[in-house]
Amino acid sequence: MSNTDNFDSPDGQEPDLDNNVEFDDFEDNKDKSLGESWKKSPLFKFGIVALVAIIVIAMITIFSGESVQAPESFVGKGNTVKEAPGVNEVSSVMKQALEERNDQRVEEAEKQGTSAIPTPITPPKALLEIPQDDSQSEDPLLRWQQMQTERARVQREQQLMEEQQTQVD
Repeated sequence: MSNTDNFDSPDGQEPDLDNNVEFDDFEDNKDKSLGESWKKSPLFKFGIVALVAIIVIAMITIFSGESVQAPESFVGKGNTVKEAPGVNEVSSVMKQALEERNDQRVEEAEKQGTSAIPTPITPPKALLEIPQDDSQSEDPLLRWQQMQTERARVQREQQLMEEQQTQVD
């Protein structure tokens, strides 16, 4: 049986606790400083020198990286582009090249059992016209004020009609 003051071990034996342990060995290291460690320990000196060497090598590697030059580009300049693609009609040579490429894509898609989307050749047609927006010519605040005035007038008329009805009854 156990209570808060008395613990029983599972074997019935008493736990092996030594109450006379001295901690004097740990107090000897209390007065050592870095300077004293530097003077007395060659391993400490070696560790500090190695740490400094690693830091110096890392700094040299990070800050003195060789500049890598990008390879020269072989893409030509597009100085002749004057408009976005698909805005105007294309030349007959370009139209023929696009049609041939579209046919090649269709044949490849049929062989692979997939689909192909052709490159548009003719410029898009404007099917929807943009209507003129006349609603901006009217002031929305003025319109709201007119609606509120009309609503107030209708309510007053209804109240007058109700009062006349109650007076007649």
